[in-house]
Amino acid sequence: MSRDGLEEPPFDKATKNRKSWLSGFEGVPGFDLSGLGTGKKEESRMGSEKFGRERKREGEKGKDKVFHYKLVILGDAFVGKSCIVSRFVKDEFVDQQSTIGSAFVKHTIKVDDATIIFEIWDTAGQERYRTLAPMYYRGSAAAIIVYDITVRDSFDQAKSWIQELKSYVEPNIVLGLAGNKVDLEDQRSVNLDIVKEFAKANDCIFMETSAKTGHNINKLFMELARKIPREKRVNDFQSGFRIDFRNTTTNLRCCTR
Repeated sequence: MSRDGLEEPPFDKATKNRKSWLSGFEGVPGFDLSGLGTGKKEESRMGSEKFGRERKREGEKGKDKVFHYKLVILGDAFVGKSCIVSRFVKDEFVDQQSTIGSAFVKHTIKVDDATIIFEIWDTAGQERYRTLAPMYYRGSAAAIIVYDITVRDSFDQAKSWIQELKSYVEPNIVLGLAGNKVDLEDQRSVNLDIVKEFAKANDCIFMETSAKTGHNINKLFMELARKIPREKRVNDFQSGFRIDFRNTTTNLRCCTR
């Protein structure tokens, strides 16, 4: 009962009982009573402040770092750029229509202790759209230049794209060179050794790929992600803008001939 003869509320009784029980631990080595049994919400903690800070630091260590990178796909028409993106993002091969203008997609991967969000621009390969390309590759952290191993001219175009990128974008852009359609080895017209030599001279991550089978597709994107400087991020595409013609298509095939 309280001093006024009224019955004490249950929570007041519980508070007194808790204080009485805790008092028995006063002076016990290693037992910290700070913040316990006070009945005040702001002082109620499971353990000491030091313990809380240590748990917070441990939690922060376990958190992944998240990075956003703009990546552009370049190359001649019909080399399979869109099919490479489809294989990477959806793990499927679609013999789809040729891209007009550009297409945009995001895809997230885990690389070591980081989460990488690629913001991918898949550009049209037709010559009449080439003048639009700077709008898409400007501000990119990485670029993949694609050629068809069965078409010699497509490799010449790939070399031209790489020289353009090295001339007009930031010097630390990470370049990937993909020799696509390696599943058509019997139709090869591009010499592998020549490509390797060119890639080495131009500091390109080079792999032969197959959007149809998935060969080296994920590996190429992973290697690019590892090489991009971690401080380089997308910032709302401030260095470029978007023109989206995805609703306009043709009956031309991009991935097979």
